[in-house]
Amino acid sequence: MATRAVPPPSDEDAASAVVLRAGDARDLAIVDALMGDAFDPAYGEAWTRTQCLGVLALPGIQLVLAFIDDRPA
Repeated sequence: MATRAVPPPSDEDAASAVVLRAGDARDLAIVDALMGDAFDPAYGEAWTRTQCLGVLALPGIQLVLAFIDDRPA
């Protein structure tokens, strides 16, 4: 998958664009950090690195990461 810029959802922050890029197992630290930010650890809903790695190994699965100003989003 090629990297491409997607316009931001509003004109308020036109200087920032969302950049999408293909990811792989080397990006699991990013995925792990996003899971930690997205899910309350009290409920145990975030996937572990092992679970993510297992899913990435399945046929037809793609990981796409979004970045805003070079930060994972």
